[in-house]
Amino acid sequence: MRKWSSYGVLLLLSLVLMSCSTLFVKGMSEYNTAVQKYQEQNYVSSLRYLSSALTKNPELVEAKQLIPTVFSEGTAYYKSVIAQYEPATDTEAGQKITYNYGMLRTLHELASESGIGGLAIEDFTELYAEANANEAQIWYDYGQQLVEEGNLQRAVFAFTQVKSRKPDFPGIDDMIAKIQEGATVTLAIATTGPKSGFNDYVLTEVTKALSSNKFVIVIQEDYTPGSDSMVDATDIAIMKAHDNDYDYVLEVTAYQYVNRINEVSTVMLPSSEPLFTGSVKSIGYQVDTTIGYRLFDINDNAKIVLQDSEKVSEGPFVFTTKVVKSEAREVMNLGNSGREELGYVNSNASEDATRSAINALRKDYLEMTIPSEINSPTDENQWASYFSQTYDSFKNLAKTERTRELFYDVQVVHHVPTDTYFTIGESLDAAIQEANINSAMYRGLEKTATNLLDNEGGIAYLKAAEFAVDGVKGYF
Repeated sequence: MRKWSSYGVLLLLSLVLMSCSTLFVKGMSEYNTAVQKYQEQNYVSSLRYLSSALTKNPELVEAKQLIPTVFSEGTAYYKSVIAQYEPATDTEAGQKITYNYGMLRTLHELASESGIGGLAIEDFTELYAEANANEAQIWYDYGQQLVEEGNLQRAVFAFTQVKSRKPDFPGIDDMIAKIQEGATVTLAIATTGPKSGFNDYVLTEVTKALSSNKFVIVIQEDYTPGSDSMVDATDIAIMKAHDNDYDYVLEVTAYQYVNRINEVSTVMLPSSEPLFTGSVKSIGYQVDTTIGYRLFDINDNAKIVLQDSEKVSEGPFVFTTKVVKSEAREVMNLGNSGREELGYVNSNASEDATRSAINALRKDYLEMTIPSEINSPTDENQWASYFSQTYDSFKNLAKTERTRELFYDVQVVHHVPTDTYFTIGESLDAAIQEANINSAMYRGLEKTATNLLDNEGGIAYLKAAEFAVDGVKGYF
C-alpha cells in the first residue's frame, strides 16, 4: 500500500507541475479564455482572444489550430440564425438579422487580420448596411402603426430606433418631435399637508421622481389657498388646469392625528422591594398619518382615474418617571441639628425592610453622573438647559432616558412603629442635598420633555410624495 501511495503522490505532483507550466506560456491565458468563449458559441469574442494570444506568442500552435474551427463554425452559426429569421417582417426578426450580419462582418474582419491562410473570408459590409436599413424601415412602419393606434409614447420609441439605425432617414427628426409633443402630458400638483413647507417638498420630490420620463412635464405652480379661501388646493389646481389646458392634476395629501399621552397612576416603589407609595407619570405621543393621492384627468371632465391611501402609525413614544413624593413637610430638629423643614414618608415595615427599601430606591441617584456642564446640581434651570442641548426631539429623549426611580422632595423616612426617622443619606445634610438634586434633575428633565413634546410631530407625511409617485408613474 505504501508503494501505491507514493506513486499516486508522484503522479499528482507531476500533473500539477505540468498544469502550472502551461500557465506561464505566453498567450495561454488568452487561449484558455478563447476556448471558453468558443464553447459558449461566442465566436467573435473567441476569435478576438485567439488573435490576442497570437500577438503575445506567434508560435502558439493551439491558437493557430483553433482559429479555422472558430471561423468556420461561427460563420455557419450566424448564417443559420439569419436564414431562420429572413425575410424580416417584425422588429424582433429585423434586430436578429442585423445583429448577426454585424457578427459575420466582425468575424471575417478579425479572421482576415489574423493572417491565417485557407479561410474563406467574405465582405459582409454591404449586407450589414442593407439589413440595418431594412430594420430601420420595419421600425418606421411599426411606429406608424402605433400612431394610428394612439400609442404615441411607444411610437416615439419606435421612431427613435429608426434614427439610431439610419440617421438620414427622411423626415425622421420632424416625426419624432411632432409625435413626442403629442405624447407629452402636463401634470399639476395640488397638496394638503400638516406643515407649511409640504407643498414645496412634494412638488420637488414629484418633479425629481418623474424627471426621467420625458413624456411628463410637472407644472411648477403653488395652488395653496389663502386663509380666507372657500376652496382647497385641489379645486384651485383643477380650475387652473382647465384655464391653461393642463392634462392632469395630481392631488397629494397627508393628514396627521397626534394622540397625546399623559397618564398618572399609583405604584409601589422601589420595584425590587415595594414599600412606599409612589406615582408613575407617562407623557408622550403617537402619530397616525393618512397619506394618499388622487389623479384627475382634466380632459375627461376631471375624472379620477387613480387613487389610493394608506395609514402610517408612529410611536407610541413615551417618557416615564417614577417617584416617591413626600407625604408631608414638617419642621424638625433631628439630633439637635437645628430646626429644618423636612419632607418625609411613613413606613410601617420592619427597620431592616425600611432600610433596605431606602437603599434600593437611592440606587438610581447614586448611579447618576452629574454632567460637567452643570455647576449647581440643585438648579433645575441648569438641568433643563443641559437636557435641552442634549436632545433635539422628544423621541430621542424618550428613547435615551431610562425610567429612574427616585425620592422626590423627601429627606427622611418616618418609621412609625418606633417613631424614629431614617435619613436618606449618610447625614441629614447629605439627605437634604440629595433631595434637592433629585428634585432639580426631575423638574429639569420633565420641563425639557414637556417643551419638546409641544413641538413634536410625526414625519410619516414625508412619505406622501413617494407613495403618490409609485402609484401614478406607471400610468404615464
